[in-house]
Amino acid sequence: MLRQQQPRQRRQRSFTDLLQELDRGADVQGIDVTQGWLEVDSFEDYRRAWALIKE
Repeated sequence: MLRQQQPRQRRQRSFTDLLQELDRGADVQGIDVTQGWLEVDSFEDYRRAWALIKE
Protein backbone atom coordinates (compact mmCIF):
# COMPACT_ATOMS: atom_id res chain seq x y z
CA MET A 1 0.00 0.00 0.00
CA LEU A 2 2.69 2.50 0.90
CA ARG A 3 4.87 3.59 -1.96
CA GLN A 4 8.31 2.00 -2.22
CA GLN A 5 10.71 3.69 0.15
CA GLN A 6 13.78 2.82 2.12
CA PRO A 7 12.79 0.65 5.12
CA ARG A 8 13.99 3.29 7.58
CA GLN A 9 11.73 5.92 6.02
CA ARG A 10 8.72 3.59 6.01
CA ARG A 11 8.98 3.14 9.80
CA GLN A 12 8.84 6.90 10.24
CA ARG A 13 5.63 7.39 8.29
CA SER A 14 2.85 9.24 10.07
CA PHE A 15 -0.89 8.70 10.16
CA THR A 16 -1.22 11.76 7.90
CA ASP A 17 1.00 10.01 5.33
CA LEU A 18 -1.34 7.02 5.44
CA LEU A 19 -4.39 9.23 4.89
CA GLN A 20 -2.69 10.89 1.93
CA GLU A 21 -2.01 7.47 0.38
CA LEU A 22 -5.67 6.57 0.82
CA ASP A 23 -6.66 9.83 -0.83
CA ARG A 24 -4.47 8.87 -3.81
CA GLY A 25 -6.58 5.74 -4.27
CA ALA A 26 -4.65 3.10 -2.36
CA ASP A 27 -6.46 -0.24 -2.10
CA VAL A 28 -7.85 -0.85 1.40
CA GLN A 29 -9.41 -3.99 2.80
CA GLY A 30 -11.10 -4.42 6.16
CA ILE A 31 -11.09 -7.29 8.64
CA ASP A 32 -13.42 -8.15 11.50
CA VAL A 33 -11.95 -7.63 14.97
CA THR A 34 -13.77 -9.45 17.76
CA GLN A 35 -11.32 -9.46 20.68
CA GLY A 36 -9.85 -5.96 20.49
CA TRP A 37 -6.39 -5.20 19.19
CA LEU A 38 -2.93 -4.13 20.28
CA GLU A 39 -0.99 -1.23 18.82
CA VAL A 40 2.49 -2.36 17.77
CA ASP A 41 4.83 0.46 16.83
CA SER A 42 8.17 -0.97 17.91
CA PHE A 43 9.91 -4.27 18.51
CA GLU A 44 9.39 -3.79 22.25
CA ASP A 45 5.63 -3.37 21.63
CA TYR A 46 5.75 -6.59 19.61
CA ARG A 47 7.39 -8.45 22.50
CA ARG A 48 4.81 -7.11 24.96
CA ALA A 49 1.96 -8.07 22.65
CA TRP A 50 3.22 -11.65 22.37
CA ALA A 51 3.61 -11.83 26.15
CA LEU A 52 -0.04 -10.80 26.56
CA ILE A 53 -1.24 -13.23 23.91
CA LYS A 54 0.60 -16.14 25.54
CA GLU A 55 -1.12 -15.54 28.93
